[in-house]
Amino acid sequence: MKKKGEARSTEFKGVSFLTSRRNRFHAPGTYTSSIEARITKTGKAIGCGTFNTAREAALARDKKILSLGIDEPLQILKPKK
Repeated sequence: MKKKGEARSTEFKGVSFLTSRRNRFHAPGTYTSSIEARITKTGKAIGCGTFNTAREAALARDKKILSLGIDEPLQILKPKK
């Protein structure tokens, strides 16, 4: 069982749902949620941002992997041969 506030994962590696605390601009009892992409390299988490869909987050993660030159498998973008 997941603990309260723990991120739920998606079908993409390094992409998870985040549920934030109640925002004062939302109706009482409602919560906002977004999807975050991260890369973990040598124990350090590199954030890629928050997005509306898991596919957008995975695409941003792939672009960050390419820009940093990290040796990680891509999920959406195909590597050039």
